[in-house]
This record gives sequence, structure tokens and C-alpha cells, in this order.
Amino acid sequence: MIIKVHSRFIKIGCASLVGVLLLLFAAAVIFPYQILSGGVWISSHIIFSYKAVQREIHIWETLPMAEGGNSGAQARLARLYFRRHTDVGNRESVKWAELGAEQGNIEAMTLLASHYACGTGTEKNLSVSAKWYLAAAERGDVVSQYYVSRMYGQGIGVIANQQTAAYWWKKVEAAIADCPACDLPSGGCIDS
Repeated sequence: MIIKVHSRFIKIGCASLVGVLLLLFAAAVIFPYQILSGGVWISSHIIFSYKAVQREIHIWETLPMAEGGNSGAQARLARLYFRRHTDVGNRESVKWAELGAEQGNIEAMTLLASHYACGTGTEKNLSVSAKWYLAAAERGDVVSQYYVSRMYGQGIGVIANQQTAAYWWKKVEAAIADCPACDLPSGGCIDS
């Protein structure tokens, strides 16, 4: 299937009927910025993103499994909605991350903690963020262990406790020693 955008051709491969239908829907409804005028396509600043269309296809393909209660699918769906970078996408991301996190999915826990730390899709709440980072840290997630160490060390969202911070930092150091190429996260929404 070939789609003409800005006088360029973008080749798009679709793996399923859902993909084809979603692509047609995107061309007809989501991107209705082009009008046919005298046989010439006129565009008003269309940004046709192959990745955005692929993300929407993945959302449609993942949704039935997530609705069926699969925590991995719920975490994946939360990540896909988060990548929309919109308020609606962030709220949907929080919804699916909560469902996955409540079932013990580590990816969902860390994403939900990040939502609460940053206030994306929900109100900023560092104590709820700390709760979910701690839950993921207890299940072995190194990034969450790093954030828990920082939160306890600086009293962010929890009561400061240097012993607890040191405990989690030792776990992070051990994980980094096993993976010299691994980096600690930079930035984030946890206030320093």
C-alpha cells in the first residue's frame, strides 16, 4: 500500500486487516487536512508519522488482551498510550498502568510511579509514586531501586531514612557491577 503525503511516497506495510482498516481510517478521518481542489492535493501542515500509525495499530491489536486481564498487555497498552504525548493518552496510560500494576506487572508499576511522580495523566503524588517504585523495586527492578534509594535518601514522598536508602543503593550498585554498560536513569520527575 502506498500513501501520498506532501508529494512524497511513504511505503507502509500492514501486517493485518486491522492495520489496513486503521490506516484507511487514519487517511480518511484522523488526517482530514487535505482537500481535493481541481485535481491538486493541498496540504495544511500535515505531519504523517509512520510511527504514530504503527502505535495506533499496536493499540488496536493489544486492546482485546488488555481488556481480558492480561497484565503484560495492560502494561504495553499503558506504554503505547503514554507515547501519544497527549492529555487523553496520559489518562488512558494511567488507567491501564493501574490495572497492570495491581496484578504485579513491573513495567506497569514503574510507568504508574512515573505518572504520579511527574503528574502526567493524574495529579502529582510523590507518596503514591514511592509506593509503586517500592513495589517494583521489591520485585527486582533496578531503575525502581535507584528511585527508591533517592526517595528515602532525600525524604521525597516518604519519611527520610538513610539506612533504607543505603540498602536500596547497595542493590543498585550490585546490579551495575553485573552490567558495566548499564546506566542509571537521568532526569525524571523526582525533585532533588
